[in-house]
Amino acid sequence: MSKERDYFRVVRHAAASVNSDIPLKEKLEAIIYSTARAARAGASLILLDVTGTKLVHSASSGLPNYFIQ
Repeated sequence: MSKERDYFRVVRHAAASVNSDIPLKEKLEAIIYSTARAARAGASLILLDVTGTKLVHSASSGLPNYFIQ
């Protein structure tokens, strides 16, 4: 598949996830999984906690466990 097709497939999948009724964590995981697959690389989403002082691992795909712990 071409890079352009992969890109648009990921965008469609991400939009469908965001617009669905699934829980937020599952939405984030779906977006990260699709992005990593299209890029043929690992991907991770790390967000700030509610205090804005700590990073919290939220979702990842294609990364070794030692990287996300």
